[in-house]
Amino acid sequence: MNRQFDADALTALVPLIYRTRDAELAGTGRKGPLQSLIEVLAGEIAVLEDGLGEAYDDLFIETCAPWVVPYIGDLIGYVALPGKTALSERAQVAHLLAYRRRKGTLAMLHQSIADTTGWGTLVVEYLHRVALTQSMARAPFAPSIADVRRTASATPADELFAPAKRTVDVRRIEAGRGRYGTANVGVHLWRLRSYPLRDSAPAPAAGHHARAFHLHPAGVDTQLFAFAEDARPFSGGGSPDTVPIPLSRDRLRRELHVRYGADRDVLVVADGRAIPPAEIEIGSLAGRTRGAWPATLPDRFCIDPELGRLVVPHYKNPVESVRVSFCYGFSADAGGGPYERSATLDESDAGSVRLVHGGSNELAAQLRDLAPDTVVELTASSRFDVPPDIELAEGAHLTLRAAEGVWPVLAGTEPLRVIGKRGSRLTLSGVLIPEAGVLIDGELDQVRILDCTIVPPGRRHGHTAVTLGAHVRRALFARCVMGPIVADEDVELELDTCIVDAGSRDRPAIGQRARPAGPLSVRACTVVGDVDTVLLAEASNTLFDGEVRSQRFQDGCVRYSYLAPGSVVPQRFMCLPHHGERKLIVHMTSRHYGAPGYMQLSAQTSRAIRHGADDGEEIGVFHAVSTAGREAALHAVLEDAVPIGIQLGIRYMT
Repeated sequence: MNRQFDADALTALVPLIYRTRDAELAGTGRKGPLQSLIEVLAGEIAVLEDGLGEAYDDLFIETCAPWVVPYIGDLIGYVALPGKTALSERAQVAHLLAYRRRKGTLAMLHQSIADTTGWGTLVVEYLHRVALTQSMARAPFAPSIADVRRTASATPADELFAPAKRTVDVRRIEAGRGRYGTANVGVHLWRLRSYPLRDSAPAPAAGHHARAFHLHPAGVDTQLFAFAEDARPFSGGGSPDTVPIPLSRDRLRRELHVRYGADRDVLVVADGRAIPPAEIEIGSLAGRTRGAWPATLPDRFCIDPELGRLVVPHYKNPVESVRVSFCYGFSADAGGGPYERSATLDESDAGSVRLVHGGSNELAAQLRDLAPDTVVELTASSRFDVPPDIELAEGAHLTLRAAEGVWPVLAGTEPLRVIGKRGSRLTLSGVLIPEAGVLIDGELDQVRILDCTIVPPGRRHGHTAVTLGAHVRRALFARCVMGPIVADEDVELELDTCIVDAGSRDRPAIGQRARPAGPLSVRACTVVGDVDTVLLAEASNTLFDGEVRSQRFQDGCVRYSYLAPGSVVPQRFMCLPHHGERKLIVHMTSRHYGAPGYMQLSAQTSRAIRHGADDGEEIGVFHAVSTAGREAALHAVLEDAVPIGIQLGIRYMT
């Protein structure tokens, strides 16, 4: 801060004769009594200047101190919203004046809902979508004849953005039955987020022709999503460009010229050449049975956005390199991908960084002759060949991580095997590992697997994602999506915000009956399958969709969690179901990895589970998404923003 009255400025105001006499009294290299007094005065003036500056800053919500925010909010009638919102309290107060000026308008209603929930939002006035009988005394209305040749209404999202006129519906929209009424306003919410993955290597379709690919790097079918741009303030009731809608075949075919290309929804690059839209066909690549491909593949570039599949043509010179850009949908930042991960690595991961750009043997070369502290960073969303064994010297620390914004695949038919000597440590961050899994052996002191996907087994039986040897001391998993874990009883396991999916409730997810896992701590996880452990030291806000068996139940505690019937665990506190309570329903939007709603609790799940965490949020891996808190804040906003006489209906699109 530039001060108006610092020591030099005050000294310059003193007559020269007094400054000269003060210098004579001080002597060489010292301060005179006058100079010392001026510095004391300057310090006090600086305190006053700082106070005046802070007082001026406190007049504005953008620059005021945090403790001033509630006072400014009280001046304009701000009431704190219940639950968790997408905006901070400062932002809510800052937006409140703009809301007040536009209260009762469609744009304000849309903006306030989007700001509060952080979800994709579309507000629809159904009055303008009701077919009216033409009056001869008035100007013509818009035509009310439906075009049966178009298939734009094939999906709910297409029906919203390309509507046809409907006859009036007198049922109440609040009950979720009627929509097309003269006093009805619909609030449509997209809870899933759209994650853009740029310049990625597609996965070859196993067992099929070399021309067939899955866009998802894990080699699974997935629905493509539209890239959602940030909505401009008070721009209206929403548009297809501001909400993360799933892309249907009809929509992508109809809007290919605006959705295909660099920095858009989809792009295909073959041998370094961006394929133009004229060479792209949008169609179905589904076979007769689930997961099958068509018997005959098209002989041109073909994309199926509903399955996330790609076919390249058969030229005289086959295509050697294919890169794709697309958007996939998911509920939260977990399992790796193009989201921010810098906070997951601490300063201990800093070392000699070796960048790997994607050569066939480049990764194997960088994993030889490791320094005591080495960071190997994968800089592309490519498939990297992993060496058979990675050996860590005594006391060494290896960090194998993905760069920001990319999602590399550690390909291979054999498990990624890491062998460490005494005191060594391993960190994996942001990578995707196929179903072959990870095998860690040796005397590692610590294993950290952060923001990684180790592809769950699906319908395969006996598949293990992570195997930890007997001499591994401690293993930490955070924000991971993975299959079953097998560990020795001496290994300390800690899971935080993870999905552990064995593929079925009756398969082992963590440990096995004959080989129980070691002491286990679980926080905000979703575990599908049985859990066998010597000690469940701690479990909180976790959904165990399978029996949990702890050999020692005198120690440890399970709190605010769902436990399948038949579980034997330590002391319970506020766990579900309560004693004597009827059976609760656990229903996921999808249990298939690759589906956008993978492990997302659906509305059919019992309310006790959807609000059973220690803070009133849902139990499970998406606890931090705060769906319950956002819904509570949404209803509070609607009570204040909806005009009298308007009937409001809320509909979740994803």
